[in-house]
Amino acid sequence: MTTKNKYLSSLPGRLYAATGPVLAGLYVSYRTLRGNDEAFFWDGRRWSAERGVSLPEPRILFHGASVGEITGILPVIKSLNEMGFSGSVIISTGTPAGFRRVKALAEDKVLAVPAPFDVLPAVANFLNSLKPSLYVLFEADYWPATILSLAERSIPAVLCNGRISSPSFRLYRLCGGLFRGVFSHFSWMGMVHERDRTRAISLGADFQRVEVVGSTKYDLLAEQVGRLSEVYKKWKGLLPVADGVPVMVAGSLRGQECRAFAELAVDLFAEFAELVCILAPRHGKRVSELERECARAGVPARRLSAYLNPRCGSLDREDEIRRQIIIVDTVGHLFELYSLADLAFCGGTFEKIGGHNIVEPVVWGCPVIFGPHVFKVSREADLLEKAGAGIRVENLSELYSAVKAALKGLHRRKIDEAVVHALMGELAGVSKICAARIMEILS
Repeated sequence: MTTKNKYLSSLPGRLYAATGPVLAGLYVSYRTLRGNDEAFFWDGRRWSAERGVSLPEPRILFHGASVGEITGILPVIKSLNEMGFSGSVIISTGTPAGFRRVKALAEDKVLAVPAPFDVLPAVANFLNSLKPSLYVLFEADYWPATILSLAERSIPAVLCNGRISSPSFRLYRLCGGLFRGVFSHFSWMGMVHERDRTRAISLGADFQRVEVVGSTKYDLLAEQVGRLSEVYKKWKGLLPVADGVPVMVAGSLRGQECRAFAELAVDLFAEFAELVCILAPRHGKRVSELERECARAGVPARRLSAYLNPRCGSLDREDEIRRQIIIVDTVGHLFELYSLADLAFCGGTFEKIGGHNIVEPVVWGCPVIFGPHVFKVSREADLLEKAGAGIRVENLSELYSAVKAALKGLHRRKIDEAVVHALMGELAGVSKICAARIMEILS
């Protein structure tokens, strides 16, 4: 019995293999019927046939689920190039936003492809087309058909920024042998937290191949420190907020967080008449929803694109911005917008998402507030709290109180530059570790 069939022959494996094609087909049909311009991407994830790809060897195939994971991949590619890697780089991703991110940020020699749905025929066409020398997974897309198909072809796999959430851990244990085959295949696993390392080993990973190294995402942030002044001047010109007017940026808002900040703005404008709130939903589909919430709450709101479009005649660009909600409807600007902030909130922390990048505002010396659900960034949350750069709140009532207190000056201050450098020194440098492990395995 082959390696792949051995693990897929278990009851969970047979159920997974049988239902996968049906679910993938239904999902593509759903996306196509919606009639949006992303239908081609979802259809591309079918990998219904092999595709001719001609690239120099060795070929490293990186995979990141979406935008956040792609952010972690890029500094590793840079470190590999610095170490003399001369082969080909391919990045697969599971969302249109991730695909656009690769296209926008990666160099021309990086090939961007849709990741296959995790069904055996699609995965086979995917791997037969690309013929990778090494597969490098970022974070948590432990797709059984993909990993077991790599094992079948003797293609080594590496994990970077590895994490395993509590719900996922329970599910993987329930599926027994299916995921034991997945975790035992990795040649090296770089985990974010000791908790993740322990879980990986209990699921079948070789303990000698699992290390706690942290996350590569912060290397990209560390590189930005030298250009902070330049970025601030750029955005001060694009969004001329009046001097002395407090600015709050709430980034990566999910679900109830959108409504919470629209409602919070009503109270804030009553106490801080000139306040500017910049609200950035995590997904573009939330922009219209956030506009409706602001209209329902009776607070003034404009889209960021109205300020960035020089042909927009609806704004008087000589006026300074006061008492305004600005809704971010563009991609790739959130990190730089934090340059304007006196206070920040990081989303995905009141929804059970586990938190997004809570360190980004701190690079600008801006204190950040976050909610109770930070299991994806628990180490970072602890470091920020200890340094006095982060404020953890447990519920929306505490959030409202913390924001008001910060804006009144009880916490409002720029974080000391030495503290920022110490935090980045603690978090950065992981990309070089991951790149070194990759080079060792390739050799």
